[in-house]
Amino acid sequence: MKAKLLNPKELEKLQRTSLPEFIIEAAKELELDLLINKLKEDLSPIFDSGELKIRITNLVNLLNILVQECKSEPLTGKILIEVPKVLELLNSLKNCTETKECNPLISGKATNKEVNNRIKAIIEHLEEWRKILREKIHLPPGNKHTRDTYHPEFLETYKFKPSTLPEDYRSNWFFEAHIKEFCSYTTLIPFHPYSDVQASEQEARDINKLLKTDLEVELRDSMAIEKIDNIRAFRIHGPKEDKNYPGSYLIIRGGHHRLRELFKRYLKRELSGELKILIQRVTEKDFPIPAKELMISLKEEIRIRDRIRKEL
Repeated sequence: MKAKLLNPKELEKLQRTSLPEFIIEAAKELELDLLINKLKEDLSPIFDSGELKIRITNLVNLLNILVQECKSEPLTGKILIEVPKVLELLNSLKNCTETKECNPLISGKATNKEVNNRIKAIIEHLEEWRKILREKIHLPPGNKHTRDTYHPEFLETYKFKPSTLPEDYRSNWFFEAHIKEFCSYTTLIPFHPYSDVQASEQEARDINKLLKTDLEVELRDSMAIEKIDNIRAFRIHGPKEDKNYPGSYLIIRGGHHRLRELFKRYLKRELSGELKILIQRVTEKDFPIPAKELMISLKEEIRIRDRIRKEL
């Protein structure tokens, strides 16, 4: 698809809670692997291509909104996970604006110095997030951290069964997860976009309401399930994980705005990452694509994330 420069009005209308997704999409459209291999000290030949210049400008403008308006966006780490070479590209752009008279972006009246300062601020922001990924979000490969989380499919976890679960069939429809697991390394949200309105509603809720899971929901009524908006998910094992305990990867079907807000409060140190919350169970058949197709795509995503977890 031919590149189109995002104008200020279009940038203003973008859902800020979906900004990381827009950035990831823009970066992937640049085909970073191919582009990075071509980057030299002199970037001028690359910017002879108007198409590339538009795509890079859109990417930088989106990243600039992230820095200026969304410093505490909890999903920023996802950018570094899904497009890890974005920092290399930004550093190459910075070198260009520092050493060349050409402007690598379509930036109106902005001087090279102003463009360079903008790019430096973006790099600093992403570097800070890389530290957060390593120090606060990183979960080592494997599923040792799930051993103390109740899951009805795993007998070894029954001793951790929460007392709040009813002693009836409902105990088979809920499992536990740590708040720290809601990071982009181990949590996959295949289909749901984010909405600023819904995110604001979750932000206004107190911690007790965010942590409450409705155990009385009618499990055969899809409308009631959507209205209650429990976090709904299933677990899947990564490579070489202990099958006696729950898998380390969470596949989210619903409640993603609440999940995002809980993780945000964890990053702000308002919640302990060890705190556990009950999640309503779903299966791969509850997703809007054929189960086989879903599982194939998930296995590829997990393979990538498992490799990243080993590298950090």
